[in-house]
Amino acid sequence: MNENNEIKLSELTTRFLHSLESLSITGYKLKQDGVINNEPTLTKIKKGIQQPSRKTISLYCEKYGVSESWIYTGNGNMLTSNIEVSPVPVNEQKGNYFTETHNGVKYYDLGNGNYRMVVKLVPHCAYARFINETNTLEPDKENWEEESFIVDKIAHGRYFAFEVKGDSMDDGTRASFEEGDRVLARELDRIHWKDGIRFNSYPYWVVSFGNSVLIKEIISQDLEQGTITFHSLNPSPEYSDFFLHMDEIRSLYYVVQKKPKTVKYNK
Repeated sequence: MNENNEIKLSELTTRFLHSLESLSITGYKLKQDGVINNEPTLTKIKKGIQQPSRKTISLYCEKYGVSESWIYTGNGNMLTSNIEVSPVPVNEQKGNYFTETHNGVKYYDLGNGNYRMVVKLVPHCAYARFINETNTLEPDKENWEEESFIVDKIAHGRYFAFEVKGDSMDDGTRASFEEGDRVLARELDRIHWKDGIRFNSYPYWVVSFGNSVLIKEIISQDLEQGTITFHSLNPSPEYSDFFLHMDEIRSLYYVVQKKPKTVKYNK
């Protein structure tokens, strides 16, 4: 083989390596995260000696939020957001009461393998207290509006609904967030922040800090410096990226579902 010839890599391998570079993932990190057994494995992939195995691709995509379909075919987006968009229901049903979790989330069985999940909608007027007195809001929460989302399983954890304000997360695509959209978000306990936030799997977050509650995209986390960088989807210069030290942040909630403002469910 002529050493001067450029190594011919398969399209699958090329996409795999491209995603690694895009996400700044090293062979050391892949090994530490259990995706590959040792760093020489990645060296062999880069040299075209072997392709990433199906097991490696599966673990890699699950760990870093990369689309398996994109790796194999090149179709669609490289990253998966894991955010469901609530469809407009054909028949709006209240369903039969099923259960309530210890966090106050109610579920109603719709009888078709789905449930109507009912959570408290944090009102804008309560944001300041929500940030600073989260644990003392129980009396106020009784008067808060409730919001419903259609889900296919019972989930535990601290869930709230938030309404999008402004246009900082609106880039004109269906994947963005318009003013009036409502999101279902689950709190990530602070003890998990230091292990590295899975922002590739869950890019969109509700962050509370100072006197603000914002919906933003997390694009990086520096564990050494203790910072998280937030991004707005709207490309306007007024919405520039910013970072916060983790000790400045009161709470973080990852967005798991979006309900467009045009979708209404019976309460």
